Amino acid sequence: MRQTFLACCVATLLVGCSAARPALESSQAPRSLADRGIALPADFSYPSHDTVRIATWNVENLVDGLDDPYVSAAWEDSGGRDREAKLQRIVEVLRALNADVVVMQEFEHSRFLRTLAAERFPELGYRYFAGTESSNWYQNVVVMSRLPLGTIRNYANVYTPVPGIRDSAGRPEVQSLINNRMWILELFAREQSTIHLAGLHLKAGRTPRDTAMRSGQVRFLQGELRDVSGSGMGIVVAGDLNATPGSRELDELIAGAGVGVPLVDPLAGSGILTHPAQNPTRQLDHILVDRRLAGRLIPNGVRVVRPLSAELMAVASDHLPVVATMVIR
Repeated sequence: MRQTFLACCVATLLVGCSAARPALESSQAPRSLADRGIALPADFSYPSHDTVRIATWNVENLVDGLDDPYVSAAWEDSGGRDREAKLQRIVEVLRALNADVVVMQEFEHSRFLRTLAAERFPELGYRYFAGTESSNWYQNVVVMSRLPLGTIRNYANVYTPVPGIRDSAGRPEVQSLINNRMWILELFAREQSTIHLAGLHLKAGRTPRDTAMRSGQVRFLQGELRDVSGSGMGIVVAGDLNATPGSRELDELIAGAGVGVPLVDPLAGSGILTHPAQNPTRQLDHILVDRRLAGRLIPNGVRVVRPLSAELMAVASDHLPVVATMVIR
C-alpha cells in the first residue's frame, strides 16, 4: 500500500511538471524593451540600414601597459612586446572591419577597450562596452558595440566538469579558472530585435584534459543558450573556441550537446583557416548562429578577413578575425 501511494505521488508530480512546462516556455515570449523597463539613451537612434555586422578576433595578449597589482604575470607587468606597433596594426584592422559589434579575446579589460576606442578610433562610433573579467588574470573576453547592450550573464563563479578526468586525489575534476571567458549578453540590434550574443574563449591546448575541459564548458554553455532561446530573434556564438572542425567539442557545441540549441556553422566544409595569422594551418575562430539567424545571413555572410599583409597581420595578432553580416528588420 505504501509503495502504491508513493508511486501515485511520483506519477502526479511528473504529470504536474509536464503540464507546467508549456506555461514556463510561454512566459519567455519576447517582450518589448519598454515592457521590461529598459530605455535607450536619449541621444541614440538606430541606423537606417537593415544589416548588423558582428566580428570576433583574438588579439593575442593585448594589455594596457599599466601594472595591475592584482595580476601576477610578466606579460601584463611589462605591457607586452612592441606594444605601440601592435596597437597601430590592431586599429588599422578594426577600421577595415568596420563592424557594428566586435568581440575580442585575450584583451585585458573593457575599461582599456573603452579608452582605446575613444583615443584611437572615435570615428567608428563605439559607445557600449562589456566584459566579465577575471579578478587576477589579463586574458579576457570583451565586447564593444555601436548598438545598445542589455543584460550579461557572468559565469566567473561557475564550476564546470572535466569529463573523464580525475584530480590528484582521484576525484572527478572540475574547474572555474577560465569560465569568466564565457558570457552571453543581449544585443539590442533594433527596437524589436534582440540577439543573444555569446562571447567565448574556450580552453586552449590539445591534450585529452584540454579537450575534456572544453567539452565541460560546452555542455554548460548549451544549457544557458537553451534558457535564453525562448526570447529574442536568435543566437550568435562568436569567439576563439580552440576547437577545429570535426573535433568532439565543436561537434557537441553545434549539435546542442544533448541539452541545448542546435547551431549552424556557415563556414563548415569551406577549408577556411584562421591560425596562425601569417600562414594559417587550422581554424580555431568561429561564428555560429542558430537556425533562425542562419536564414538572415547575407550571401557569403560569414567570412575570415585579412585586411593587411600577412606580415602586418602577424604584428597585430596570431589570429585572423571572422565577420558575420545578417539582415535585421
